[in-house]
Amino acid sequence: MKRVGFVAIVRYAEIGVKLGKARRLFEESLVRGIRCHIASRGLLLPTRLTPGRVYIEAGSLEEARRAALAAAWAFGVHSSTPAYRIPNGIDDLKSMIPRLFGDHLSRASSFAIRARRVEVYPVTSREIEKLVGAAVKEAYPHLRVDLEKPDVLIRVEVRSRRAYAYLDSWVVEGPGGLPYGVEGLAVVPLLECSDDELFAAWLAARRGARLVLLSERRCRRVEDFVERWVPCGDATLKTVPNPLVYAARLAERLSALPVYVKALRLPNGLYTVSPVELAPGELLEKLRGLYANGPTPR
Repeated sequence: MKRVGFVAIVRYAEIGVKLGKARRLFEESLVRGIRCHIASRGLLLPTRLTPGRVYIEAGSLEEARRAALAAAWAFGVHSSTPAYRIPNGIDDLKSMIPRLFGDHLSRASSFAIRARRVEVYPVTSREIEKLVGAAVKEAYPHLRVDLEKPDVLIRVEVRSRRAYAYLDSWVVEGPGGLPYGVEGLAVVPLLECSDDELFAAWLAARRGARLVLLSERRCRRVEDFVERWVPCGDATLKTVPNPLVYAARLAERLSALPVYVKALRLPNGLYTVSPVELAPGELLEKLRGLYANGPTPR
């Protein structure tokens, strides 16, 4: 078999609507966040930014899995996945993919191939699916093709110089939104150090805010939140006598956004912003699960 490499592919979505220098700034902030999260888990791996993708080079599939899971904690990441990096010739795809995923295919009853051409390629995405699917069927005659709910779904991304192959079940959903810290400060008074308050802070961070978290006492729950979601010292934790009053003064002085789980009238006459009350219900339920459980494979 020809040389196989290993990468974690990191995707972003919302950043893609930005243009010019603004997009580049957001992309660079995203890469910094990804590097922070993988380094916090002891992974010092090279990253490469391309339009719509960040690639993390790994030495093994297991290392790529660890990198993909770590990267998925970064705000702005839509999803990530470990993948094989292989030659992009159609004959290479036909010969290598059945062998790379043999352990999974041999135990399955059905399969499907989903291919995507990102750049110029002499074969269409549909033709790639048919040709690679035929090669898989030849290698594992017991399998049937199921395009709706296959036991094994293999995804193939073909680019001009190489291709990437991975299982759909390997994909890890990230928080999405914008990279941390690209949209100014959010001051969050934590009156109870509750999960609801921290979820509101998380939603503000997902929209690109840099967090200033205020509480009357040291809270281990808050420290755990920062360690999980903002591990590189980019959040400010302060203990103050009256977090609500302090938040109002600080927000006014720094032109920052005051955030709380519910909209409140502050002592200076301003109102806090409640991302919990503003978010659509269906989206809020999904995001609350991601906040509580962290990124996990599908």
